[in-house]
Amino acid sequence: MKPARTILLVLLVLLVLLVLLAATPGTFAQDLARQQLNEHRALVGDVTRDSQISPDGSTVVYVADQDADETLELYSVPIGGGAATKLNGPLVAGGRVGDIGRSYLQISPDGSTVVYRADQDTDEVYELYSVPIGGGDITKLSDSLVEAGNVWHFEISSDSSTVVYVADQDTDEVYELYSVPIHGGAPTRIHAPLDLFGDQGVGDFQISPDGNKVLF
Repeated sequence: MKPARTILLVLLVLLVLLVLLAATPGTFAQDLARQQLNEHRALVGDVTRDSQISPDGSTVVYVADQDADETLELYSVPIGGGAATKLNGPLVAGGRVGDIGRSYLQISPDGSTVVYRADQDTDEVYELYSVPIGGGDITKLSDSLVEAGNVWHFEISSDSSTVVYVADQDTDEVYELYSVPIHGGAPTRIHAPLDLFGDQGVGDFQISPDGNKVLF
């Protein structure tokens, strides 16, 4: 090997070693931990698919298969650590929190209540529930659903008093918009009857900042 080529090769090896030495052990550990976390998420993507921090920053609410593998349930825990509290009620065989639609859980703006969607009482029938953020009595918010009906999407009003949701509650695959008090009561359909031959049903919606109107 020619001397110039040998020197160039040695310099290249030294450069690589310098780059490796410049990386701190913490960086290697962080990269390894990040890789392991990504691999874990790829394998069990359903475990941490939804979580929220309460408005006052004191509590984390999350969905996980914490007690039974592949059975997603709802928990709250102090953000500084401590014992987690299961928020959902007993699940029917095959039941889970979340799974279909877009919103799985929401914490009310005042931080007192968690609203969540689950097939808690009947497998594959997703209904809407509210529960105190620290645990307690669970209230079903959605009305009795038509066969094959489900709650698909929901939002909480800014004053934490009302939940607005989309469901094919009265007619299968006819998606309508309802409101219900966050602590329970009779749901109210908040639009005129749909022309089943012309309308496709309600999709997206927004609650006005003052909580008095819904745009859909």
